[in-house]
Order: sequence, then structure tokens, then C-alpha cells
Amino acid sequence: MEAANYKTRADAPKLIEAVEAMTDIPASDAHPQGAKWFNGKTHQVFGHQFISRVTDQKLILVHTASIEDTLYPDDVDYTKQAF
Repeated sequence: MEAANYKTRADAPKLIEAVEAMTDIPASDAHPQGAKWFNGKTHQVFGHQFISRVTDQKLILVHTASIEDTLYPDDVDYTKQAF
């Protein structure tokens, strides 16, 4: 909302364009699950995938898939649709 200088509902197109322009979302207090990547064309967020197992009543991280491994081809491009 800050990037779009959103003030009223009339600013919605600017907000959508600002969000669609985002890509990298770094890990932070606001995103404790870890880094993410936003695809503005599909409005999808991708993040690391964690595979764990329980051993001796403890959760053990076995594998972390990269963000790139979770991507798939775009079927749509919402950035080209009219408001």
C-alpha cells in the first residue's frame, strides 16, 4: 500500500500494479516462514518446501527444496488484464 501511495478505493489499480511488480520477499519478522518469491503474472507466491520426519519424538529436517524447484510455467498473465 505504501509503494502505491494507496489512499482510497480509487487507488486500487495502482495497488495491484505495485503488488504485481514485487518479486523477492526476504525472510524477516513479517515473514518468519522464510524467503518467498512472488509471480505477478499468476499472483502466486512460492517458497521453500521442507521435508521432515519424526525420529525419537523429534522433528528432523531431512530436505529443503529450493524456491526454483517449486516453480511451474505460467498459464495466465494477470498483468495484461484491464482493470
